[in-house]
Amino acid sequence: MSEIRVYKNIAFLLLVQFSNYIAPLLLLPYLTRVLGIEKFGVFVMAMSMTSIAMILTDFGFNLSGTHWVARYHEQREKVAKYLGSVTIIKLCLAIISSTGVVIYSWLMPQIGFSNLVLFSIVLVILSQAFQLTWFFQGIEKMKNITISLVTAKILYMALVFLLIRDENDIHLVMYSLAGSNIIAAVIGSRLLKNAGYWFSFPSMDLVWKVFSSSVEFFMSRAAVGIYTSASTFIVGSICGAQQAALYSSAEKLYQAGQGVTAPVTQALYPYLTHTPNAKIFYKFIVLLTLPLALGCSIIYFFSSEILSLFYGQDFAQASDILRVFLISSVVTFIGINFGYPAFSMIGRVDIANKTVLWGAALQLISLFLMYMQGMISAINVCYSVLFVETIVMLLRISFFYYFIRKIGS
Repeated sequence: MSEIRVYKNIAFLLLVQFSNYIAPLLLLPYLTRVLGIEKFGVFVMAMSMTSIAMILTDFGFNLSGTHWVARYHEQREKVAKYLGSVTIIKLCLAIISSTGVVIYSWLMPQIGFSNLVLFSIVLVILSQAFQLTWFFQGIEKMKNITISLVTAKILYMALVFLLIRDENDIHLVMYSLAGSNIIAAVIGSRLLKNAGYWFSFPSMDLVWKVFSSSVEFFMSRAAVGIYTSASTFIVGSICGAQQAALYSSAEKLYQAGQGVTAPVTQALYPYLTHTPNAKIFYKFIVLLTLPLALGCSIIYFFSSEILSLFYGQDFAQASDILRVFLISSVVTFIGINFGYPAFSMIGRVDIANKTVLWGAALQLISLFLMYMQGMISAINVCYSVLFVETIVMLLRISFFYYFIRKIGS
């Protein structure tokens, strides 16, 4: 694949990230004002649960599936059975995730999920399980699926602005998101057929093989989830909806920054899998790290004003949380790119998996110690995330250059 295709895929993936992160972010100023800080806290708890469920239903296929399809995309019968296997696995995991959400809501009634909100969470979990972005990344054809995903998210935004009128409409936000996911999945399936691929019913032996091959990648994603997606859930469960709202308001801006830079990683990963090109890897790292660091520095000094303007005056107290997340943005960007993209060049993606497992273990220890000392709060969890992301970044860089020297010797 030429370098030009990498640039094109980055552009299309940037649009996907815009629809997934930036576009919903535009809704937050409206939602914080309409729902209020307490109900907004309930909403972000619901979204946190869908994010955790997505880690399970995805089961690492955004990494293992992309890698597999990039290698075998020309063997279409084989790809069809692989797609069938992934679909069966995702359906089973979506049912398990939904059951877990229902049980949790029964055990923790103080979270404040009504039956309508609970059902809407389940619908989002089921609908988000069948997105095919990972497949189109693997065959490196992102144009059509990008258009469908962006269109679906624009519809989601329009529905929210039309339907949400007061604090009792939380469930309508979730139903709107589920609807956009369903539309994207239907269009994605049609585009898959137009690209000359299809779903084929696999043997149970193949399903188990596909499941087993992605366990390590799932463990890696689940480990990342412990110090990313699960944080809002942990803060809200222990400290209440208001602390969850403050934490999430800053985290959403942090995730938006990640959304802008993530297309580089997503496009480089399949490219470097079969074309180890260290020169282009280093070029993208340098070209993006410098402006990212500059942008985060500017926002750092105006964090309180930005939060007040964006969410409302009640959220200005999250400025310290946002500042820690801004530092994490630069650390995370470097760490992510010295993960799967870098290690795919030397055939050691297992190292990237292991580093996040170590990071997750470290985060669990940190959270346990804070809990025992009664120190769980939004800002302390944020500091813990920064610490873990820094350790993961340093480990990845150290191991990468260790193996580079070892290969060169």
